[in-house]
Amino acid sequence: MPMKHSPSGNHIRDAAAQELENTDPETLSSWILTQQHLRAPEAKGNLTQLLTAIAVGCKFVASAVRKVWRQQLRSLLAALTPEAQWRPRAVALLNA
Repeated sequence: MPMKHSPSGNHIRDAAAQELENTDPETLSSWILTQQHLRAPEAKGNLTQLLTAIAVGCKFVASAVRKVWRQQLRSLLAALTPEAQWRPRAVALLNA
């Protein structure tokens, strides 16, 4: 079967972009529970609990990384002179 012409020339990237456009946002927890009910309605939920614990751990790590990044940005901004051209953008990003 011949492949359709891709506007960007990258069929894989275009297929992924099309898939993203056709999806509704869903939380990881919601997806885990939906998959459990669809694929294994008789399941006890042990895998669901494990996947949920992993998801919570990932959120914890992401939060810690964000805090460290903001602290490093604060330190950098403190070292800059107020005349730095990009300082207002960095301060806005820090306060977001």
